[in-house]
Amino acid sequence: MKSMPTATHRYPNGWFPVACGDEVTPGRIFTGRLAGEDVVVYRTRRGRLRAVHPYCPHLGAHLGHGGRVDGETIVCPFHGFSFGPAGNCVRTPYGQPPPRASLTHVPVIEANGLVFAWHHESGAAPTWEPVTLPSEGFTKPTTFQITSAGHPHDLVENLIDVGHFGPVHNTKINLVSTVPEGPFVKVVVDLSGVEELGFFKERGLHRLGSLKEVRGQAEFTCSGVGIVSSLVSVPELGVQLAQVAALTPEDPGRMRLRLTTSTRIESRMGAALAPALSLLVRFITKRQVKQDYEIWANRRPVERPKIATGDGPIMLIRRWAQQFYESADAEAGNTPERAGTRRAAAATITSTGSNGRARHDAPAARNER
Repeated sequence: MKSMPTATHRYPNGWFPVACGDEVTPGRIFTGRLAGEDVVVYRTRRGRLRAVHPYCPHLGAHLGHGGRVDGETIVCPFHGFSFGPAGNCVRTPYGQPPPRASLTHVPVIEANGLVFAWHHESGAAPTWEPVTLPSEGFTKPTTFQITSAGHPHDLVENLIDVGHFGPVHNTKINLVSTVPEGPFVKVVVDLSGVEELGFFKERGLHRLGSLKEVRGQAEFTCSGVGIVSSLVSVPELGVQLAQVAALTPEDPGRMRLRLTTSTRIESRMGAALAPALSLLVRFITKRQVKQDYEIWANRRPVERPKIATGDGPIMLIRRWAQQFYESADAEAGNTPERAGTRRAAAATITSTGSNGRARHDAPAARNER
């Protein structure tokens, strides 16, 4: 088996978040970072979302530094050239726009409170879209961000690495199934009752009789190596938790994780516990992310690990993840694209029975909190 790409193949292909949805309000320009380059994201006054390469084709000014949105156009800060939603220059202070002056679009999707941009090392157009979690009846997503050293495939591999949950998170989980399917992986986890979860024990909540025998199940869908969408159901409490964890390779060895969380309450007990559950989920999430990042930031990836029984299907995930990295020949232009030509597989969050698909707002073409 080939090893996972490291320094030579820095960035995987796929969808990665470059902003949170509420960071790109109508009329605002936001600069995100993806694969060693800036991406300028903006929303027109009518609400159309666009993402472009940052430099004006006129004389190279950065649109994210002093640029502005004027109605349906984005205006360069240097000479005032205006570019329409399709990317073409529609107006200059001199009258006639220069021929063939156009911005380079980046395909962009907005889903579950995040704005995703497409990256492909060979410049291929997207052939699949990330799974979208249900939103009807759920609270508005809250967002948490953190940056650290790390590697693009850390997020997906961390999910199925069941052996680390005890030592790192003081938590027990049972991995029910892991099914790769095209650019997706579906993972089902049995949470085994809150009385066995370390974060409940630390807060003394395992002593509450009404919570002791609560059982839950989490269904995860990985969309490429950068996005993990999860739906956690706790039927006894009438609570569902929708969460998206998305990792962006901003620069070599530097990652940004954006995580959105929303809840749906379907019972009186759940409604009564909603404020406490919301705070608890946020606390747990932030703490576990920081625990993982402490490991990621200080470890050295092992290309051919000595896997032990009980580690989880790490090598299965590594084989699946290879499709998102360009081979040396493909990077040199000697072979067709690999990852971009794979057929999209149908991905379903089984407990809702709905096919998730994100809203695609790009024209056909490319801060902590």
